[in-house]
Amino acid sequence: MSEDTRDSVTVELDGDETHIDIYDEVNKRNPYFIELAGIKTAADIMGWAIHLSEKKWVTAYALGKFIELAARTKKINIHR
Repeated sequence: MSEDTRDSVTVELDGDETHIDIYDEVNKRNPYFIELAGIKTAADIMGWAIHLSEKKWVTAYALGKFIELAARTKKINIHR
């Protein structure tokens, strides 16, 4: 499991690497669950990033961690 809690929002990869959980202290019991099977391209990651950026509780740091973790786990090159 990969976890980063540098700010109030946690971004973590589950143990079997099938999804990413994102939650803040308020939503800890109901994490935002993103299935990695649905992410196949950089555009898919961007779509999720845009969606997450609309959530008031998702910080810029957490958004960056999601992008990095999704790209690394799915072996998608986001740096061109």
